[in-house]
Amino acid sequence: MPHAQELLNDLNAEQRRAVTHGDGPQLIVAGAGTGKTTVITKRIAWLILDRAVPVDGILALTFTEKAAGEMEERIDRLLPYGYVDLWVSTFHHFCDRLLRAHALDIGLPHDYRLLDPTAAWLLMRKHLDAFALDYYRPRGNPTKFLHALHQHFSRCKDEAVTPEDYLQYAQGLRLDADHPDLATADGGEVARLEELAHAYHVYQQLLLANHAIDFGDLLVYTLQLLRDRPAILARYRQQFQHILVDEFQDTIWAQYEIVNLLAAPANNLSVVGDDDQSVYAFRGAAMSNILHFKEDFPDAVETAITVNYRSKQEILDAAYTLIQENNPARLEVTLKLPKRLTANAGRGGAVEVLRGADSQVEAQLVADRIAALRIAGVESQDIAILVRANSQADQFLPILAARGIPAIHLASRGLYRTAPVLDILAYLQILDNVHESPAFYRVLNIPVLGFTYEELLLLSSWASRRSISLYEACRNAAEIEGIQQETLTKVTVVLERIARNAELARHAPVRDVILAFLNDADIGYLRDMTDEETVEDHERVQYLNAFWKRVEQFEDGADEPTTRNFMEIMRLEREAGETGALPMDTQAGPDAVRILTIHASKGLEFRHVFVVNMVQLRFPASNHADAIPLVDALTKVIMPDGDTHLQEERRLCYVAATRAKDGLTFTFADDYGGARARKPSRFLAELGCTVPEVSAERKAHHRAQARAAMVPRVPQHALPKKLSFTQVQDYLTCPWMYHYRHILKIPISMDGKGAISFGKTIHRTLERFFAHTLSQRSAQQTSLLGDTPPSGVAVPTLARLLELYREAWVDDWYLNATEREKASAHGMTFLRKFYAQHERDGWPTVAAVEQPFTIKFGDVSVAGSIDRVDALPSGGVALVDYKTGKRPARLDRDQKRQLFIYQIAARQSLHKEPEVLMYYYFDDKPSEQFLGSDRDLEQLEETVVGTHTSIMREEFAPDPDPQKCRRCEYQHICPFSKAKA
Repeated sequence: MPHAQELLNDLNAEQRRAVTHGDGPQLIVAGAGTGKTTVITKRIAWLILDRAVPVDGILALTFTEKAAGEMEERIDRLLPYGYVDLWVSTFHHFCDRLLRAHALDIGLPHDYRLLDPTAAWLLMRKHLDAFALDYYRPRGNPTKFLHALHQHFSRCKDEAVTPEDYLQYAQGLRLDADHPDLATADGGEVARLEELAHAYHVYQQLLLANHAIDFGDLLVYTLQLLRDRPAILARYRQQFQHILVDEFQDTIWAQYEIVNLLAAPANNLSVVGDDDQSVYAFRGAAMSNILHFKEDFPDAVETAITVNYRSKQEILDAAYTLIQENNPARLEVTLKLPKRLTANAGRGGAVEVLRGADSQVEAQLVADRIAALRIAGVESQDIAILVRANSQADQFLPILAARGIPAIHLASRGLYRTAPVLDILAYLQILDNVHESPAFYRVLNIPVLGFTYEELLLLSSWASRRSISLYEACRNAAEIEGIQQETLTKVTVVLERIARNAELARHAPVRDVILAFLNDADIGYLRDMTDEETVEDHERVQYLNAFWKRVEQFEDGADEPTTRNFMEIMRLEREAGETGALPMDTQAGPDAVRILTIHASKGLEFRHVFVVNMVQLRFPASNHADAIPLVDALTKVIMPDGDTHLQEERRLCYVAATRAKDGLTFTFADDYGGARARKPSRFLAELGCTVPEVSAERKAHHRAQARAAMVPRVPQHALPKKLSFTQVQDYLTCPWMYHYRHILKIPISMDGKGAISFGKTIHRTLERFFAHTLSQRSAQQTSLLGDTPPSGVAVPTLARLLELYREAWVDDWYLNATEREKASAHGMTFLRKFYAQHERDGWPTVAAVEQPFTIKFGDVSVAGSIDRVDALPSGGVALVDYKTGKRPARLDRDQKRQLFIYQIAARQSLHKEPEVLMYYYFDDKPSEQFLGSDRDLEQLEETVVGTHTSIMREEFAPDPDPQKCRRCEYQHICPFSKAKA
């Protein structure tokens, strides 16, 4: 593992300067492909290893969970030892973490619900009358209106504008009749703004009344916390000795203010950005916060990184020619910083334009070129088709499929339109009303049911002639002339399943109804999509996993999680325009061409890139301003001169071009439908490209070739970056079960698993119970893991322990009320014995609860958390894990493995010597204590490293055993199961 100096060995001079910057503010302008993430992660590691900054003394903020995860993963590889708490996250996750810890300090409930835009829309729709609107009163369907209003409130929060600020501005206009923002003499503009301010206030009150906040509130309330509670601000200023901000050009004002507050007064703040790649900032704000940064920190060190490690020089030159059209609204002009990129890979890149007579020919030209690249040895996953809008992908998918070219459309939205989700929703719909013929037809069309087109046509035609539902036609199918016995058998299977599951849907949670459909052995829906793991199968499983998360989210917040209530929520969401979030991982799936939007491609790279639909009004796209714009007086954005929309589209084209390593191809067609031919995009000329003439010969391409079967393989993104104890145990139990649970992530039914809920309840109870003593020690300014355990800390009463138990109760997954009540009473007995034992024998000095850790075995990281760490008078620690299950007669080495991991974690991450390992079982017998020997820990390391190696080699051979298979949740779909043997 590298030490501080070794971190710098492979850096160029510009990167090294940025990494080794000492104290004070620093502006790093890092161009496309110049190793921005390398600079950030190595700077963090350098600060830790060279400057001895504590791991939790560095705050790194970025914009996506994926970017934060990648950053943390790289830092993990750079550090030669484990660590406890690394603060690398998105802005919103960081703010959520602060607010969860300090919500009560500003009057927020600590258990607030975080609403996404759709949930906020539903709340506004439910209370529409409370807004008392006149100017903005919707005349018809309020859907689009409410979205516009919510977007306006979000823009206010971006700029840290509160309802009070808004109202004060509007009332100020009323007092100043000559104000330039006052559009009419009769005060109509003032009334409009006052109405918006009032609506904003009402919206905020609705959120608080429902114990909820939205994503914008995370920023606004964090600002309020830091501004109004100086002691809390001082605490985090002292903790975060250095702050780094990635993608700084896309920060909004509220985020910038949070960073400024935390960084002062030392101002050890490094911001990394590139104005030419600003594609997410509010329109025109590409340089705004960078310019604010220069105003606030005029002496900041500036470092421009211009050596590109991705693209060939021809590609970089074309992109540079294009982006200079944005001058003078670029940092290269305003700050006199060098921005021209030099290719480390040298020359040899290809930049060209393909032109088709129509959209189908354009798609065929792209397919031809991709086919040639694949023959030349380029892997499909090294090829990307970048579209300006997701809808444009539909032009290319069928052509690629016909040519046998595997492709994945990576969209961020549209889950509710995918085939598996449509199948499930249709099935749930007919369980509620079997006479919904469109839904019934959708279900009959599910491929695994085996109905042919002719059979479906016969059934639907007979139903139409008799003016009955398709369900009734199936019930009376024996009367249809010419129907075959094979068809009647299929119909019988469907009707039996519907009847059985309709009864289930009347009383069971919707998750159980869905799982009954997915796991039905006679239908085989889930088994069908896990047999081969083709590109299509992998996509279907991903969609199913994403939908399952939505089902769980519904059940967590629903008083009655029935099928009917779930379908009503789905109806309202679709009415709101919600299409469902899709899993967005560019590395997902087998070797296939990636089709994705240019926005989603930011930060990625491919050997060959096709930027398509390069015509006016498609790219650059039309300008769509906010429906309710925020007045300029309430923003802090420094707006550049020129056409800001065109500048933003040009930056987007620059991002697209700089994703390519070896080849960059722009394509367009003369005809996309409509009366007039389309004009080539102005960007083609700005790139220095020559637009070719249409070749009629290129129109002849085959369109019906079946897609080639894909070789099954595990998607690389699903292989673990870190292992957990559970992952190790699952793999050792059965590699194929690990594959189902951790690779495919197939949902399982929790029905009847009340023991899991009970275990969660006990863990939560004791965590909160001992957290009381921890907070007292914190108040005494004693380190939780200090050398000398503090004394004289009061322990909460038994009554308080039982109260915490009731508050922490998890009510899910019990078979019935009797089982739930029995478990509840059992827990009370457990805790009374627990309290009596410690009153008699003495209370431990608890140093930490749910202590997270990451440890290293060579290059293998293992993450987890320890239930309880007790400080001992000797300076060592005791590590405790609670067990609510049945105590084994004797613990063998394998059963001790979890605590052996904790033993290593205490040494590596906590820097404490464990003297006792203990599983605390809640029964009358003494809990067993032990300590791992050097040989035990060596064998554990061999086991973990060996498991990791096998997983990374994709060794998932099944290990069927009748006893294990009977306990396996996947026995109904596993082709190797011996559960019935």
